[in-house]
Amino acid sequence: IPGTDRLSAIGILKFFDVAAQNAYDNFFELPNAPPAPKTNVIALDQKIVFDWGFDIAAAMATETSSIKGYDFQGYNVYQLPSASAQIEQAKRLATFDVNDAVGNVEDKFFDASTGVVATKVVQFGTNSGIKRSITVTKDAIKGGAPLVNGIKYYFAVTSYNYNPSPTAVPNNVENPIKIFTVIPQSPDPGITYSYSPEDTIKTIHTTGTSDGSSFALVIDPTKVNGHNYEVTFNADGSWNLDDKTTSTTKLANKTNLSGDGNYDFTDGLQVKVLGPPLLGKSWSYVSASPANLSPVATAADPSYTGGRWLTGGSHGGELFFGGIFMEPNFWGGTTVTPDKYTKVEIRFRPMASFTDLNGNGSYNIGEPYTVDDPTKTQKAFMYSGFSGSSYLGFFDIPFTAWDVNDPDNPRQLNVALRDRDKNHQWDLHFAASPADPLLPNGGDQRFNYTFILISTYDASGTMYGDGSGGTINLWGGPNGDQIDVQWTMWVNDRGNGGMLAEESIFTLIPNFVNTQADVFGFTANANTNSSAQAVLDVEKINVFPNPYYGVNTEELNKFQRFVTFNHLPANAKIRIFNLAGIMVKTIDKVGGSQFQRWDLQNENGLPVASGVYIAYIDMPDLGTTKILKLAVIQEEQILDRF
Repeated sequence: IPGTDRLSAIGILKFFDVAAQNAYDNFFELPNAPPAPKTNVIALDQKIVFDWGFDIAAAMATETSSIKGYDFQGYNVYQLPSASAQIEQAKRLATFDVNDAVGNVEDKFFDASTGVVATKVVQFGTNSGIKRSITVTKDAIKGGAPLVNGIKYYFAVTSYNYNPSPTAVPNNVENPIKIFTVIPQSPDPGITYSYSPEDTIKTIHTTGTSDGSSFALVIDPTKVNGHNYEVTFNADGSWNLDDKTTSTTKLANKTNLSGDGNYDFTDGLQVKVLGPPLLGKSWSYVSASPANLSPVATAADPSYTGGRWLTGGSHGGELFFGGIFMEPNFWGGTTVTPDKYTKVEIRFRPMASFTDLNGNGSYNIGEPYTVDDPTKTQKAFMYSGFSGSSYLGFFDIPFTAWDVNDPDNPRQLNVALRDRDKNHQWDLHFAASPADPLLPNGGDQRFNYTFILISTYDASGTMYGDGSGGTINLWGGPNGDQIDVQWTMWVNDRGNGGMLAEESIFTLIPNFVNTQADVFGFTANANTNSSAQAVLDVEKINVFPNPYYGVNTEELNKFQRFVTFNHLPANAKIRIFNLAGIMVKTIDKVGGSQFQRWDLQNENGLPVASGVYIAYIDMPDLGTTKILKLAVIQEEQILDRF
């Protein structure tokens, strides 16, 4: 009986009973593997490319497979020792799995050596993300030796799924292996490939100013066609690949901008388009030169000689220590589309004086203040909350805001504030501790947000407020009457000179996303097929193994003896002579691959004797010939079949 003793026999019985019960419960509709990958195999010079992304419909059928709780999880690539080998003999070369929380897949199995049901890793996922091609250059069966042209190798590409249910037996199903027999080879005579697998073709950003980028990755060098291509963008940010040579669209409405391996293939290429996310990219703070310090700051700290006085406060923003957000990354909506965000300069004026409400002799955030030059400031639309009914009015702020995308023609921008404490001024985020009843709102100046808008500054104060309560929803949803915010500031006192300690410029730079104005172009250089090159390639013609020393590693048995000529043109006549000048064999090669075998037999079908032979190769299409010498040492023949 199975198992090592009666207890293990019962254990294996229970193990198989679970699978049988699951089959019964599902009316014997057993889980199936995802559709097998439709794979194209490209044999190259000491390289083999496996491409299962060339038919995107087939790839999608595999990757969207969901059968009774079993969802597609990944691909495996194997090398095998022979065309008849089993999966247990295979070397796994790679696993490309969905980037999720699954990773390795463990499942139960019966261990015949111990007689117990154990658990082991059966799928070696790494959350690598899906990839649909691989280039193999090493022989994993022989310890990583380089692939050799003219030698047969055996591979398989499979897909597998996974069911996370603890009651799923098994919890994964993989395709049966379909073995590909592949012979690496140099290009046929006269052919020169413009690229190698995984070469990168750079694109040129011909129009537009986005921070996006694009490039083409060569998957199948044999299919590169010399065409001109353009990447263009749609209003929703999706992109297209247009073949300008044929005036056709190869890819349309693609949305992947991540740069991962999950891009479609076309014409032997994988074109990748990258687009920056809708985030702030960078910020800068520059003190005025010459310095223009606040007398309030220098009175409070005589050692202050200038420098940044505000900070981010770790509020979760993408810039400035968490204090700066592009509005979609804050809590509210905006009418600003991704292609409209601008580089903004905020030009601060230093504090000139303040009203000491609590009499402590120093400035406390929330106390009224003035700046050195009010003519270089502007007003802001202020709200105590986020609806039109919370509109407070149009009041002075200590800075101006500017769109400087065109630095030669800066455009002043509107600003809105969330003035939670209703003191009608711009304040930093701060809370007095303990509360101070002499300060506005007890010194609680938290959650005072500054919104930099996209609209041109309205000095009349009528654009966002009607002067008697306001009509704009500062923080509305997609269908609300929302304001056109591009940047949100939620900033704190840095503890260096105090609020408005100096004149300065604070600059915010967004990621400039891909827009309809952006175009990337490139040319995929064509492969060449030249008769002149084919004549030169005659020098590459060879025969292997040479010498033939009793055996060829490619032979299946002792009744199949041969050597192989390589790098031959489509049509050739091979005449083989012994050293006495007697022709022992004529081989006519007509079409087909660059390889041609000689079975080491003469014209009468008898094995040739050991010795040195001359191969005279006539290539009429090229008008040239080649002579090779070949040594044959035959194995001693012992008759063991009667």
